Amino acid sequence: MTPPTDTLYKFLAISGLIITLTFTTYCINEVNKLSLDAINISTDSKILEADSTYLSQQIKQAEQNLKSQNINLLAEKSLQAEKQSIMIEGKKELMKEKLSQLRGIVSQGFIFSILGVIMSAFGFRKWYYMEKYKK
Repeated sequence: MTPPTDTLYKFLAISGLIITLTFTTYCINEVNKLSLDAINISTDSKILEADSTYLSQQIKQAEQNLKSQNINLLAEKSLQAEKQSIMIEGKKELMKEKLSQLRGIVSQGFIFSILGVIMSAFGFRKWYYMEKYKK
């Protein structure tokens, strides 16, 4: 019994299948992982926006009741609102980065999958004709 890669065509056929299956599986896993990350980031961003809205309302109320004791509260709430808005912007930037990664992974996976299919088709075709005319 000989190994399955005794000819170049058998090697191309089998390695093409392996490349296609490997990169297709990899892309599916990465897309699922990045989709979950995107959902988590979106949820966090919405929570932060709700918190920021609430803090803004508290700031407006504190400004209306501007007394000496509320000045410290107003400054604290303003700082919290500023932190929330910075966190929201950070989450949006993180979401853009995740989408950029997703596009890169999908394009690489597509290229390698097409390469694997071409290699496999070429290898199996040549392998078939070699076996057919060997007899």
